[in-house]
Amino acid sequence: GKISYWNKAAEKIFNYSVKEIIGKDMHLTIMPERYRKVFLNGFNRFLKTGQKTISGKTFEIEGKKKDGTAFPIEMSISEIKLKNKWNIVGIIRDITQRKEMEKKLKYSQEKYREAFKNANFYKDLFTHDINNVLNNIQSSVHLWSIFQDNPKKMKEMEEIILGQIIRGSKLVSNVRKLSQLEDIQRSMQPTEICKVLKKAIDFLHKSTQGRKVNIQFDISDKNLFVRANDLLLDVFENILINAANHNKNPIIEILIRISKKQKEEKNFLKLELIDNGYGIPDTQKRIIFKSGYKNSKTTKGMGFGLTLVKKIVDSYKGEIWVEDKVKGDHTKGSNFVLLIPLVE
Repeated sequence: GKISYWNKAAEKIFNYSVKEIIGKDMHLTIMPERYRKVFLNGFNRFLKTGQKTISGKTFEIEGKKKDGTAFPIEMSISEIKLKNKWNIVGIIRDITQRKEMEKKLKYSQEKYREAFKNANFYKDLFTHDINNVLNNIQSSVHLWSIFQDNPKKMKEMEEIILGQIIRGSKLVSNVRKLSQLEDIQRSMQPTEICKVLKKAIDFLHKSTQGRKVNIQFDISDKNLFVRANDLLLDVFENILINAANHNKNPIIEILIRISKKQKEEKNFLKLELIDNGYGIPDTQKRIIFKSGYKNSKTTKGMGFGLTLVKKIVDSYKGEIWVEDKVKGDHTKGSNFVLLIPLVE
């Protein structure tokens, strides 16, 4: 259809003057290519049969300015017969500002909905981990009183207490950072996996005084970095402490296997923490990471910490799941598997 009328508002919206636009094909001039076929078919059908497809309707599409820029418009179509010829009348509004406002409103709604959802997570994270800290301090104070005549042991207990106080302070800092959604992404940085694991293992040994812990490694490359933050230590500590707490054996055995894995054309670090503990039945494997998971006698309270672990791993755009150490027999122990994006 050729344009026969063009007012000042249309000039302002599309940047074409009346002289430039009159007589030009509307579909080729002010409409992006992806809409042309549909509109041309509807327009030609109307001229031949009088059948109305879009007449009398208001809809949102994109228009095309003189410089080729696409922008959102609202268009109302009607028809009028002049001198025995049908003419299509289009009323067009530039809705760029409205769309920008809608986008900002949607972002704001999503942001605050996510913040509200995460509020409980931050509360749970703090409550769960600060309880661990206080329990470790309480145990160390008790042992400190027992070893009054052993200066070496007393010194060890003092170091554990001090370490737990520092950990509690760090926890407060981490929760404060987590509470700012944008800060989570800004705090991401290349993190050397083996250094974080070493800290978590040191914490495990200090937290399992009086028990034998045997940790072995299967690592093809020790110089591996992932995109993470300080909370990665919290992930490893939770899993390792679970492996110790839910283990009846005289010797706690943990194998840490690290390798690389490619998934959907992305490179991940694959971390397996394999223990000889109680194990987790298949019916529990699917739910232990979920919020509000009710602990069973089999898992003996491990689910709550794992909920926190999963949320942290998710924030890294990673994955976590649990398998049997021995396929088909969960009583032989568990294998917690993590995928975290690698930094090349």
